[in-house]
Amino acid sequence: MAAKDTTSKMFVVCGRDADLLYEAELNANFDAESPTAHLSHFVLHAALDNVDHLIATTPDVYLRVVDNFNEKRVYAFCTGGHAKFLLLHEGRNEDAVRNFFNDVYDKYVQALLNPFYVPDSELTSPAFDRSVRAAAKRYL
Repeated sequence: MAAKDTTSKMFVVCGRDADLLYEAELNANFDAESPTAHLSHFVLHAALDNVDHLIATTPDVYLRVVDNFNEKRVYAFCTGGHAKFLLLHEGRNEDAVRNFFNDVYDKYVQALLNPFYVPDSELTSPAFDRSVRAAAKRYL
């Protein structure tokens, strides 16, 4: 059995009003019982202020690194509908992160096109979750 890891690699999708629509812990060996397990949520939530500032000042959808915490970086991507994708991890490969966001964005649009999906509601689709995890495994 693999040892538990206290290093989080987290991806979240926030809606227009910063509501959490989706979250995924992408580190399979992450120890959710760790005393610092909640820290990823805090760091990502704190980075939303920087994301909102950057959205107002740049037309780009890929916002790159928006915050740092210890050895981790928070990367952000904003959709045309003002959903925000945030990724917290230690990687430094910008191209891999950009490819991850582009792949997830494609799957996000597919989820939005589902006639049963209510906009700005929680993304509970197992297919979307599998796609996010597959993209993380491929690029991160």
